[in-house]
Amino acid sequence: MPSFAIRVLDNGELFPVEEPLRWHTDNGSFWTRVKEVSAQAVAIDGPCGTVGHKLREDRSGWSLASDDSKRPAEIEVNREGVNLFWTTRNSLENFDGASRWIARSLVLFEESTAIPKIETHPHGVFLLIHRALGLTDPLPKKNVAQGRSARFEILRALIPKLDPNTVPNHDALDAACAALMAALHQGGLSKGYGEESLGGKIWLPDVEHLRVRFNARLFA
Repeated sequence: MPSFAIRVLDNGELFPVEEPLRWHTDNGSFWTRVKEVSAQAVAIDGPCGTVGHKLREDRSGWSLASDDSKRPAEIEVNREGVNLFWTTRNSLENFDGASRWIARSLVLFEESTAIPKIETHPHGVFLLIHRALGLTDPLPKKNVAQGRSARFEILRALIPKLDPNTVPNHDALDAACAALMAALHQGGLSKGYGEESLGGKIWLPDVEHLRVRFNARLFA
C-alpha cells in the first residue's frame, strides 16, 4: 500500500515533502508515516463504510446484511461518469481481492481517530480535474503509458514541483492523487457525495470552485 505526502506552502503552492512516496505492508507503518509528516488530513482510496454489512470484531470475515443496497455515495459518484467497484454483498461474497481491500479500508478509517480522514476515489479525482482543466478528450486508462502520463500532467498542474521519479507507477499516482484530494478538502475545494448515515461520503474536487480558482493561488 503506497502513501504520498504533500504540504501547502505559505504562498498557497502545493509541494511534495522530501521522499514523499512510501510503501507500507501494514497499517502501523502507514500511521507512523502520517505522524512523521504531521499530516493535517488523510484521504484514503477505499470505502469508509457500507450499507448494513459489518466486519466481524475478530476481522475473520463479514456479517452480511440480507439487503444488497448500493451506497448512495457510490451511486452519486457513478452519475458523474466515474466507474467504480460497488461495496455490495456481491462484492464481499464473490470477489476475495475486493473483500480484503474493503476490509482493510474500513479498519484504516477506524484507527487513529484523532486524525481527520476522508474517503476519495482517485479515478474520479483525476476525471473531474481533467474536466476543470477544460480537456475534452477521454482520459486514457491508467494501465497504459498514455494514461499514466495524462495523470501525471494533471497532478503537475496543481503540484508544479512534482518529480516523475516519485510516481513511478499507477499505484503511486493514485496515492499522490489522494494526497492532493486531502489538500483540496482542507482548502475548501471539495464536494461530498452520499450520506454519512448510509455508508458515508466520498469526496471529490468541487469542479466549479476549482475552475474559478485554478489560475490563482488555490489556498490564498
